[in-house]
Amino acid sequence: MRTSTAPWPLGMEPILPVYAAPWANSLPVTTVILPKDSALQALKTAMADKRRKHATWFTDGSLLEGRAGGAAVRVEDGKECERLMEPLGNGQVCDGEMVGLVCSTTKELRDECTCILCVADSQAVLQGILSTKPRSGQFRAILYDQLVRDAMLWHPHLTIVNMRTPAYIGTVGNELADDAAKEATAREPDPSLFVSLTSVRRHIHLLMLNSWDARWKITKAGVGLRAVDKSPPSLIPAPLYSSSSLSSKTSSNISQLCTGFVFLDADRAKSGFVDSAPCDACGNPFETRAHFLLECQSWEPACQLLYTTSRSAGLFGPLHVAPLPLPPKASKGAWESCRNHSPLLSNNVSVPFSLSHALYSHNLNRQKPLRFTSNTHTTITSHTRIATPNLLPFTVIPHFHFTYHSLPTIHLHR
Repeated sequence: MRTSTAPWPLGMEPILPVYAAPWANSLPVTTVILPKDSALQALKTAMADKRRKHATWFTDGSLLEGRAGGAAVRVEDGKECERLMEPLGNGQVCDGEMVGLVCSTTKELRDECTCILCVADSQAVLQGILSTKPRSGQFRAILYDQLVRDAMLWHPHLTIVNMRTPAYIGTVGNELADDAAKEATAREPDPSLFVSLTSVRRHIHLLMLNSWDARWKITKAGVGLRAVDKSPPSLIPAPLYSSSSLSSKTSSNISQLCTGFVFLDADRAKSGFVDSAPCDACGNPFETRAHFLLECQSWEPACQLLYTTSRSAGLFGPLHVAPLPLPPKASKGAWESCRNHSPLLSNNVSVPFSLSHALYSHNLNRQKPLRFTSNTHTTITSHTRIATPNLLPFTVIPHFHFTYHSLPTIHLHR
């Protein structure tokens, strides 16, 4: 059906529930898919066969700026001898790769060649071109099936080899086919060309994402989720932290530490997975995110590296961790240790044994010093510098926060 608002000129591709009988003879097509190391050697061996010297094709597909294209390049002695290109408009890369495979096979069958070699870098296309089951791209597989079966009537000894070569490893024919496919995307497609089911699905998906994005910009709900990831919902959610050097499990753990429920016992106890929530490493009664990332003495050597990398790379760190709701009480030894290290502390200062990042986070977000008056509950960390009119600056000992009851005005500097 033609419509003026549709992004393609014609309708969706036809899909048949049944095409061939289950007992139909198989095609004389051999599909060769080998690992990278052995694939190159197998390709050299296949191309060395003199019967295929004038019938060796490299195929590929491309998608640039929303426009797809397929191409096939005939190669002899490492040089391009012939090029076939077909633009697909609103198609997909897989459509272009299948088109290249169909075009090259059609050309050789019309020339009555009985020994054909087609090389592609997509395993899915090499396997899908032989499947006529109802799916996207079925009509091209049916066309390929009909071409080969018609040729078998005149050439019973017809042999076709469809071989995979790894992409982007410098194979001359594959690079030539890639360039031809990119060139095909710039051409105007045939107005009678069908649009694949995959293209229709992706178009609907993009419309849904655009609708979600527009609604998220004006709604007040979900602010916390948008702070984590501003992109709208997707069928394939992108990981918050992904890298070639990170395993999926590690990436998942980092995302959990930043966003909510994690594998630590404090969260597991809330859900009833464990009876208590102590830290197995140091014995602290609450193994929260703040404790695990900032306070646990067993992980203290790694804390400095965490602070440095979190500020430079923007990864998880003190800014992402909520303070402890119920900090444990200080021990007598902790109080004595703190008094011995700091001349600023006196008898009117209480020291609960805990480390909070509240002031640390506040300092990172402000350029000017913070001022605290008397009778103010103040939390400071190991990276906060304190200066008073009569005392020299000093660095606070880690793992403590201080409650000031009656002290002079204090200036806190980054």
